[in-house]
Formats: sequence, structure tokens, C-alpha cells
Amino acid sequence: MGLLKLPCYTETAASRQKLHELGLAADVRAALRNDERTEKLRITVAVVNGQAELSGITEVSASAQAAAAVAAATPGVTGVTNNLQSRDRRFSRMDS
Repeated sequence: MGLLKLPCYTETAASRQKLHELGLAADVRAALRNDERTEKLRITVAVVNGQAELSGITEVSASAQAAAAVAAATPGVTGVTNNLQSRDRRFSRMDS
């Protein structure tokens, strides 16, 4: 396996951090799927330095709030940026 000895495949602090963040994002997605309030949501989860970022669209704002709570309760998550938009709020603003 000579390829693994090439410098571009060398493990670094940044690569370990990225792997940790990908694992933590997977943990958040699993927690969202395992919670009855959020199990049907299809949202994007990204993690940077322990901060989970949620993005996408939900049907109601309560789902967005529940998703943020589930993400915040995931071990290893240090904070949540909730960029979820709910259809009920988007359409109520358009009607105004």
C-alpha cells in the first residue's frame, strides 16, 4: 500500500477534526430520526467546531424548534445554528 505513504494521505489535526465533525453530524441526524417529533424531517446537518447547523424547510415552526432541541441534546454538540425555515411562517409573511 504505497499510496498511504504519500504526503497527501497523511493524517493531520485538520483531517482528524473533519472526521470528528462528520461523525458528530451523523450522530445528530440519527438523533433526529430517532425522535418522533423530527423523524420525518428531511434537513441538512453540518457541524463545525461542535456547532451544529441545521438547514432546510419544515412544515411547521414547531418542527424546526424540536429539531434544534434534539440537535442541542446530542452529546458533543456545543451549540446549534437553526437556519430551518417553516412553511407556516413563510406563507404567513407572504400574506401580510
